This record gives sequence, C-alpha cells and structure tokens, in this order.
Amino acid sequence: MGTTAESLYERVDELIQSHKREPLLSTTGTRAAIGELMSRIVGLEEAIHEIALEIQRREDSEEGLSADAGSATAGRLSTSPIK
Repeated sequence: MGTTAESLYERVDELIQSHKREPLLSTTGTRAAIGELMSRIVGLEEAIHEIALEIQRREDSEEGLSADAGSATAGRLSTSPIK
C-alpha cells in the first residue's frame, strides 16, 4: 500500500471513528440507538465524500499527466486542463 492510500485510509478511518459516540449494546435504549446510528450515518457519508474527492484528484492527476505526455511528444508546451 502506498502512502497516498494509507493516508486516505487514515482520513476515512478518522471520520468514521469520530462519529462513534457510544457502543451499541442490546441494553441501549431505542432513542439512544437511533441517535447513535444517525451519527454513524453522517460519518459514513463524510467518508464516502472523502473517497470520491480522492478518486477525482487521482483522475485529474492522471489526465494531466497524459495530456502533458501528449503535448511533449507533439513538441508543444503543456498546460493544465481547464475545468
């Protein structure tokens, strides 16, 4: 695993863990359990968002590299894609 993947794993794990307030036990009351589950869902949504952003960054980086390689072989100056 590379450092980028490890750092993504760590960021996602931190997001998920930060939304776990208390353990869900068989003795946990219904309201408390629902509140805990709602909090955990928010953490999962944030983790998915973080993963999607990382995928987008990697795709943008790969597109930039392939555009740079194509421009260099054509003898032109390379520029970053405009979005």
